[in-house]
Amino acid sequence: LGLNYAINYEKVTKTTKGKCLSNTYKQESYLWSGRGDVFSENVDSAINICLENNENLLANIIRSYKVRFFIQNNNFEDAYDYYLSYKDEVISTQYPLLIAEFQALASQIYLYKKDYDTARTLSLEAIQLVNVNDSNLPLITAYESLYLIAKSQENYQEALSFYEKFSSAKIAYHDIKTQQQLAYYLARGEIEVKNQRIELLDKDNELLYLQQNIYRNEAKNGRIIMGLFSVLLIVLAIFSYRGLIGRKRFKIMAEFDLLTGISNRYHFNNQAKVALEFCENNSKPVALILFDLDNFKAINDEFGHATGDWALQQIVNICKNFMRNNDVFGRIGGEEFAVLLPSCQADKAVLLAEICHDAITGIDTVSSGHIFTLKASFGVSSSDISGYLLKQLLADADAAMYKAKQSVQDKVVAFN
Repeated sequence: LGLNYAINYEKVTKTTKGKCLSNTYKQESYLWSGRGDVFSENVDSAINICLENNENLLANIIRSYKVRFFIQNNNFEDAYDYYLSYKDEVISTQYPLLIAEFQALASQIYLYKKDYDTARTLSLEAIQLVNVNDSNLPLITAYESLYLIAKSQENYQEALSFYEKFSSAKIAYHDIKTQQQLAYYLARGEIEVKNQRIELLDKDNELLYLQQNIYRNEAKNGRIIMGLFSVLLIVLAIFSYRGLIGRKRFKIMAEFDLLTGISNRYHFNNQAKVALEFCENNSKPVALILFDLDNFKAINDEFGHATGDWALQQIVNICKNFMRNNDVFGRIGGEEFAVLLPSCQADKAVLLAEICHDAITGIDTVSSGHIFTLKASFGVSSSDISGYLLKQLLADADAAMYKAKQSVQDKVVAFN
């Protein structure tokens, strides 16, 4: 299934990064579906495609697949040489999950070589790089190596402890994969339910036509038609109920940003338009705050995307503390956020923007594992100047924010 989607994605993508991504997904599918011959034929070309497009992170992810492929086929010498060739480059990506995967796989190589001390060190380093409460392949591989090392050294008490952790992580990992598969089939089932409802409605139309003929010819047959119609309604009700339950779950997934938990761009626009219509009809003021993180790309490049994700979550959490229940807060771009404030004057919106600005600047980044300063530029627009159209409010707030970035960045500017 993953291979099918990867091939379809490769056909429709127009970007060079898309070509790299589709090849990454294909190699992953070949590896885990047991198609080793196809994997070995295509893995180097997939790496080169990513390198040609400066996608070094994805290229190193594919390299980790190649190391795992060597190990799966008991080709430990080639796995060892390949690991040594690209170990430093993988570490330079500063992407914890990838580095942990490489170190965990290397621990199995040194385990084969019976270099138990090095194998143990690499396994422990891999575990430190990931969240032990999550379920991921590096964690499973590292715990398995530690279990086998302890067993080889006849330290059975420690072997049992690591085996329990290995087994628990493996079960949790498979549970997550099962949930993902279930979510896919639920979505596909909802489509099938819709198709069945259409078919049932077509049959309903046919039954109504027959009912008219039967009433004209013989009144007593009306009871039979009514019985069939009642059964049909019951079936429709059952399918409608099942469809509503499924749609409610996927509605949440479609409307909210998975990383930060606030509205995505689509849901923000819908909620904002409802609020704007209410304020306009009731002659109430409304304001909009637009803010964008300064130099966010530098954070991702220097500290890794995991640190960037952490920063976005912290910013959303701290800004929510200063907002009302009826304010509409959404992530409308990678590091761009918007807040619609119903029944709020422009000066109050500027004050809120200043508060959020100071709170963002004061975020302590030590818990992310790195020390850096977060800064953001804010633009504020209001209905008394921009009117009640969301498009105009966003445009004016964006113009104010652009003005803030043109000056010295990291400040609040109101549109006037």
